[in-house]
Amino acid sequence: MGLLPVGPIGVPVRPALSSDLPIRCHIVVPCAGAGQRALFAGQPARAKQYQDLAGRPMVWHTLRALCEVRVADVTEGRAVCGELLVVTAADDAEWSTLMATQPPLGHLTSFTAVTQQPIGGDTRARSVLNGLQFLTGLPNVGPDDWVLVHDAARCLVRSEAIEALIAACLQHQRGGLLAQPLADTLKVAQVNAKGVESVATTLPREGRWLAQTPQMFRLVALRKALENASAQPADWQAITDEASAMERLGVSPILIPGGADNFKVTYPSDFAMAHAILAQRAQKDTL
Repeated sequence: MGLLPVGPIGVPVRPALSSDLPIRCHIVVPCAGAGQRALFAGQPARAKQYQDLAGRPMVWHTLRALCEVRVADVTEGRAVCGELLVVTAADDAEWSTLMATQPPLGHLTSFTAVTQQPIGGDTRARSVLNGLQFLTGLPNVGPDDWVLVHDAARCLVRSEAIEALIAACLQHQRGGLLAQPLADTLKVAQVNAKGVESVATTLPREGRWLAQTPQMFRLVALRKALENASAQPADWQAITDEASAMERLGVSPILIPGGADNFKVTYPSDFAMAHAILAQRAQKDTL
């Protein structure tokens, strides 16, 4: 058997999936943000998803985790891997120069080649919608397929957590998301005339979760939900994740624990924490 052609960052390209195969799970990674909050003093301006983390661009670690996901195994063959689409900004100058020089992802061949499209929008929701519209135009994407949307900056996500989400959504035939039960006391702030913030009230933490990604829904349903919201400017501004777009239409997504380490790398201090976690994982892998 000959070798498969290799995709942009070393993932073998598989032939197009035929319509008689099981339902497919696709992944969209919005990767078009500037991430200015993550900039370190004195460092060159670079979107946070491309900043160095343990010797690699942050998004490389994200894609590595996604490529490890075993869709067919965790669904007992009821679903298979589909497309893995990275949506970058139209003027992105980093992907081709940084990602093309990264080492291949080796044996991690669960998904087809990582496809990059410079079709990002002015907001995360617009980038996701553009990605979904691109996917639905592909010949190997079916009307009953699912899609997982995952933030490029959640580079510590574990493939096991993603597999648990996929298995639960397929079992219950219902969309869902990774999330973390709130462990801290939750305060609501108020601001006085001098701009000083103080506590207005304390909310109970029971039943409250911090939303994470991936968030998984039927591809066509999510695309239509985002298109519907985009037609209403006030509603569109309130769409902060895929679940909120579906909730707006009366859908109640299921919650699957994603782990405290599945945080979004946002501030400079987050990089140090992410680096430590990756180093600890690498050490365990060598034992």
